[in-house]
Amino acid sequence: MTHRTRTAAAVLATVLLLACQSGASPAELLTGPVRVVDGDTLDVYGRAGRVRVRIYGIDTPERGERGYDSATAALRDLVAAGPIECHPRPGEVTYGRIVATCIVAGQDLALALLRAGQAAPWCSYLRGDPLEQSYLAAAAMADGPPAKPRHRCPSRRPSP
Repeated sequence: MTHRTRTAAAVLATVLLLACQSGASPAELLTGPVRVVDGDTLDVYGRAGRVRVRIYGIDTPERGERGYDSATAALRDLVAAGPIECHPRPGEVTYGRIVATCIVAGQDLALALLRAGQAAPWCSYLRGDPLEQSYLAAAAMADGPPAKPRHRCPSRRPSP
């Protein structure tokens, strides 16, 4: 095999490898069209193809649980407001989903879902995070019981 043939083969292998890769690195800003999977999960279609994103710091009802449809519809309404920017949390991936803070039209989607009573703060992930107090305060402002009471943070109240 000539040097030229080896070089062409290496280039072709690299192109095929890049074409076959899906997803994004956890440090890459994710933008593009969105499909809502459920109340706390999105598919973002950007430069890296489809990337499944778990919204950081919240939990919403799962399929079959009370509140699933309304939480999913609430997220659909929020993402319809404009382009999305998801900022992945370095090193955080759960069940194959990149964990990210997502913003649409200047609004943090997690905060909006918490304020609407469609999500509960996921305290074990928030503990010690600078976002913890704002997420707890947003959940405290919601009408009615939290969407997922098992994630309530009874010993950590938001400061006034």
